[in-house]
Amino acid sequence: RFAVPSPNPSSGETRFAFVVPSYAAVDLSVYDVRGRRVRRVLKEESEAREFVLGWDGRDDRGRTLASGTYYARLRVRGPGMDETLVRKVVSVR
Repeated sequence: RFAVPSPNPSSGETRFAFVVPSYAAVDLSVYDVRGRRVRRVLKEESEAREFVLGWDGRDDRGRTLASGTYYARLRVRGPGMDETLVRKVVSVR
């Protein structure tokens, strides 16, 4: 499960909530409309659990990103699973 980002649209921090059902490699990244990764929020191997993570609207270098549409991509890979889910995020500055 990968919930709709909240709040959305956001002028501050956006929260991402998702569940990893069993041990897996987890990668949550934010992309711009051109498909370029602007921020890696999480990349780790994890046991089954629920995540709630925040994104502050900044890129990997700490720069505030412009207002616009971004895409959060969650990829979960583990024994018997390889899922990629995408959610739209609107940032308003």
